[in-house]
Amino acid sequence: MDKYMEEKNKSLFKRLILLIVVFFIVGLFVTIFLSKDNNKIIKDSLEEFILNINKIDKTYVKNTIINYIVINIVIFILTLSIIGTPLNIAYIAYKSFSLSFTIFNIFKVYKFKGVFLLSYVVPDILNLVVSLVYSFYLIRFNKKLLDKMFKKKDYNINNLMRKNLKLFIICLTLFILNTIIKIYLVPNMIKPFVKFIS
Repeated sequence: MDKYMEEKNKSLFKRLILLIVVFFIVGLFVTIFLSKDNNKIIKDSLEEFILNINKIDKTYVKNTIINYIVINIVIFILTLSIIGTPLNIAYIAYKSFSLSFTIFNIFKVYKFKGVFLLSYVVPDILNLVVSLVYSFYLIRFNKKLLDKMFKKKDYNINNLMRKNLKLFIICLTLFILNTIIKIYLVPNMIKPFVKFIS
């Protein structure tokens, strides 16, 4: 039984990795076929980020962190319901697509100079890794919850809930740390190259 569950867990993890790869490739193709108007919007957004690289708005920081906490609490609550699995899948698919879209647009706008902006996506890469682990365990929880409800399997749901709550707190903390890294650390990593990029 343990060996069977181990194989099932490996299969789930591989499928989630495949999902990330597929949507990363989708992000590449969307970037390639973007219209000129969309390219201009993205270029303006990146240039605004570089232009304001020395400015840190405390209100913006506070609102960003609060929004992140609220969004993740809502997602966590929803993932504990019967729609948890499709929501988790959609969540990491979006994260992968968003990361790919950002990376390839950086290179599309700045060509080879874009390599100096790659630190901009480091927090997003870390967030995707955390989201992968987060989704993996919550999907397993959803499966056990459904088995408990419909197949009458003997799972201690309260114990599982406690474990998932701990996982949520750890992941939320990492998400917030990544947000702080993106706001405070990333601009300092890019600053030395601003003149070269511009």
